[in-house]
Amino acid sequence: IKAINENYIPNKVVILKPLKNSLEIESVSEFIKSHAQINGKATAYVCRNYACSLPTNDIKTMLKIIEED
Repeated sequence: IKAINENYIPNKVVILKPLKNSLEIESVSEFIKSHAQINGKATAYVCRNYACSLPTNDIKTMLKIIEED
């Protein structure tokens, strides 16, 4: 979240799925039910046009994927 907030990335939506009590966010964004952490670490899924990239734990990789167009 900090890395995303430190960069100007217009027209982006960030959804945070907490480890516990995620039922509320899953009821609004059902597609994130299948999104899980990798190796117990915060994991980013960058999605466009109803398709998500492979998940990553690496901040630089996440930002690179976000900036691609």
